[in-house]
Amino acid sequence: MRLGEAVVVLGLLTALPASAQDAADQHYDRATMQEARDQLRREHGGATSFFVQADRFEYQTDPGSGALLWEGQGWVGGDYNRFWVKTEGEYLGETGGWEEAEIQGLYTLVRFVIVSPNMHRVHHSIERVETDSNYSSVLSIWDRLFRSYREKPDYRQIRFGVEGFLSDRSQSLRGLLSAPIGPPNF
Repeated sequence: MRLGEAVVVLGLLTALPASAQDAADQHYDRATMQEARDQLRREHGGATSFFVQADRFEYQTDPGSGALLWEGQGWVGGDYNRFWVKTEGEYLGETGGWEEAEIQGLYTLVRFVIVSPNMHRVHHSIERVETDSNYSSVLSIWDRLFRSYREKPDYRQIRFGVEGFLSDRSQSLRGLLSAPIGPPNF
């Protein structure tokens, strides 16, 4: 790429807003966009999934006796709340009955321990009370312990940004590059 072409590309980039998250809002009405976002969240964000893994499943037949051996694990739930099951056992047919059997269950509430993106994004709100919250980056216990935890279940209610840097000009490449110096005055 020659210098002249690079200058033209850089000039075009500075004219474009950095955030394209809501670009479609300019072309579609609010209700249509809200319906599309809700559909996206249902299909990709709030799904209940499952996992099953059978590590061992054996059945042996002998005249007069048989044996059944198994070992496996699995889970059902979403990204944050899951029910895990692990099981193994041995059944010795007609002669021995149950030799051993074990089932372990664990329900995880990960979001109460680990910081999720939904929890941390509240920290990037333009509202001061929300900005001064959810500082943790790994364990959410610290925000709960120091009472800086704020819950915002519907992230669409959050206005992101920094006061003085909300215009399209300040979100352009030129505006972002000049941000460390001060608010863009162009």
